[in-house]
Amino acid sequence: MKNIFLFLLMAASIKTCSQETLQSENITVTYEAASRGGYTFISINSDSLVSQASRSPESKSIKKTSEKNWKKMIGRLQKISVENLSNLKPPSDKRLYDGAAHTTLTVTKNGVTYATQSFDDDQPPKEIEALVKAILTMGKTVD
Repeated sequence: MKNIFLFLLMAASIKTCSQETLQSENITVTYEAASRGGYTFISINSDSLVSQASRSPESKSIKKTSEKNWKKMIGRLQKISVENLSNLKPPSDKRLYDGAAHTTLTVTKNGVTYATQSFDDDQPPKEIEALVKAILTMGKTVD
């Protein structure tokens, strides 16, 4: 019984330490989708959330990132291998014939930038789907 308790205590402390490590790192997550008729830009870090719904500078909106949203973002980032972003294969190619916006996801961590290949805005690679949905949800709450 004592061993089980110690194991659970260690597991909980490891999870807490890894989350605190990510939170203390300088991280920015950027989502950008562009097509002939549309543009979406969302950039999130621990301090601010920048959202732009068109190429017009007037559409730019900035607000403070809530602690709840930042923890959600860190939780999503922990579930993916940021270093492997460039190797993710897009599941569809509609962007190649103007059927979807060209989209990229970029994560900058302690000055090192990791980026995906271009993917369709409505179909991100499965590995980052939850992260993209969280970014889009947070970006829509800025307005």
